[in-house]
Amino acid sequence: MIDNQLENRIKENAEAIFGPDMELPDGHRQRFEQRLKAVRVGLKEDVAGKSGKITSWKIGFITAVAVAATLIGFVFLLNPFAKEQSSHALVEVQNYYNMLLEEQADVTRQLIRQVDETHRETLFANVDFIENESLPDVQITDDEYIILIASFYSTKIETLQNLQNIIKTTESH
Repeated sequence: MIDNQLENRIKENAEAIFGPDMELPDGHRQRFEQRLKAVRVGLKEDVAGKSGKITSWKIGFITAVAVAATLIGFVFLLNPFAKEQSSHALVEVQNYYNMLLEEQADVTRQLIRQVDETHRETLFANVDFIENESLPDVQITDDEYIILIASFYSTKIETLQNLQNIIKTTESH
């Protein structure tokens, strides 16, 4: 459509453009159409080439951003290794203090067996209560929870050691 409009304008103004006596050489029209087609094809290929390059660049960039976001999410947000390490440390600390508590509870029970029968039941019940009292369930960081475990069990162990000292001092009298 644009070609026809251009051609019509050229025909209408041919005298002004080429002069009144100037005739177009033979094959001029065919050569002009071929050049015009070549220019159009070249533009389409150039646009398609640039478009393809831009599209592939966009896809590469988006892929790189997606991979980076996934890695960052895995490393910083999910990081299962840190959770496993910290929970493993919590279990180790709790097991260690529980072992110390059991040792002190056994020592205390051995001493209670030497006490007269009237107070024995009460003392055994107290040792069982101290030993079975559960750790409070609170929402704190793992480091703070380790400190809580150490403090909680240390208080229990200290209480059992105080009970042992009382039994030892009353036995000697």
